[in-house]
Amino acid sequence: MKKILISTGILCVLLHTLTACQSITSQQTTKTDWASNPQINTPVKPPATESTIPTEAKIEEKKVEEKKKESSSIDSSTLMLGEMGFVEDIKVTDARKITQHINVDIFLFNKAHAGHAVQFILNQYYEFLQQKDIKGAKTVTIGIMQNDTRIFQITTQVKKFKPEEYFIPSILKASKIEKMSDEVREFGRVMEKW
Repeated sequence: MKKILISTGILCVLLHTLTACQSITSQQTTKTDWASNPQINTPVKPPATESTIPTEAKIEEKKVEEKKKESSSIDSSTLMLGEMGFVEDIKVTDARKITQHINVDIFLFNKAHAGHAVQFILNQYYEFLQQKDIKGAKTVTIGIMQNDTRIFQITTQVKKFKPEEYFIPSILKASKIEKMSDEVREFGRVMEKW
């Protein structure tokens, strides 16, 4: 691995040097009207202090950035959570290419009723699980946060999920509830939802 990185680094330096030589040669061979070219009289900025040879960390950072650009094809708008005034923010982490998992973190407004919000989110999650966009995911986790506390978290096995007449029971058959606050648990018990 080190030999490849060193070879890649040397190759980058050689390409950079060749490119610089070509630009110097082309500048020398073309005639320039010195008075009309403002770039000639502007000061040149010194090169950045970072090394131009890629390090392992830089290469890994580039790979992670490329994966992030490729993977964000999930349509979180199907969750339609802003309509009821419960949700402040949604963050989707798509790791299908790495771990075949999608993680959705939903942040509720502090004054939202936690039980109602979880029920509403699960009803929207039913539609989310039926998207073609989540193809390639074995599991999907929905985590619901309020006041900097995780009040509910559920992980669904996508292959086990079968849409049925009742939304929440069909989700629960394919899922494991990993976290539930007392308020949410009580709401689900009283409403006979979970």
